[in-house]
Amino acid sequence: MTLTDRRVYLDCEFDPKNLTTTGLISIAVTDQHGESYYAINAAADLQALLERPFIIAHVLPWLPIRVTYDAQDKPVGIAWDLDHPDACRILDPERIADDLADFFAAPAIPTGNTQLYAYYGAQDLNRLHQLWGGDWNQMPDVIPRWFTDLKAIAVSLGDPELPEQSHREHDALADARHDRVLHDFLLTLAGTAAAGPNIVSDEGSFLVRYWKPGGRRTTWQTVQTPFDTSTAAVTAAERLAGMDGVRRAQALQARTVTTIIRDIPGVTR
Repeated sequence: MTLTDRRVYLDCEFDPKNLTTTGLISIAVTDQHGESYYAINAAADLQALLERPFIIAHVLPWLPIRVTYDAQDKPVGIAWDLDHPDACRILDPERIADDLADFFAAPAIPTGNTQLYAYYGAQDLNRLHQLWGGDWNQMPDVIPRWFTDLKAIAVSLGDPELPEQSHREHDALADARHDRVLHDFLLTLAGTAAAGPNIVSDEGSFLVRYWKPGGRRTTWQTVQTPFDTSTAAVTAAERLAGMDGVRRAQALQARTVTTIIRDIPGVTR
């Protein structure tokens, strides 16, 4: 039996001014099957976060951390909230490192090679590696040394508008799960899910475009990667029509652009 590669999505919340282990606030990974791991760093330098307005406003609300304010509404105190439902996820970095090694080494569903993904993920990979002091000699072999940036994939496909995250943005676990949604969307755009017989046309290659609301106007967005067969283009258009927010998708003859091979209404109204 040929095993499918495991796609793992990584996200971290961190203090951008602290590149050490104490700068990590939380870390999450999830794979394409939904197996996930989420932890909050007990060694995080909480006091330094009082000087990070963005983190206070957008990251800490999802965490078992309590911030106190003075009469001028200035943050003056910070501490762990041990009554919070996620307090059990506050773990020492050594424990987090061991748990992540187990996550990568023993997936619940047997897979082939592990491919790591993140969105604008250079810092995320660094924070993961810092759990072993950034020393690859100490880091278990199962921990990926490199990753593929979802933003780079998007740019290679024409940098399309991406699905928006509907809730809990800057919560590491929610963000990692949304990265999985982004990758599924990008895989659809790339036409990797094409199935059925390949029908090669003498007219040349094929394009796919999709129509979705964009602010006050509705815009067509074209998948920049051309398709060699009409079947691949139609299959990609069908997948796009099923994506949230897409009103219509079309497979087109690339040479004429106006020759529509298949016009598919979206499932979202």
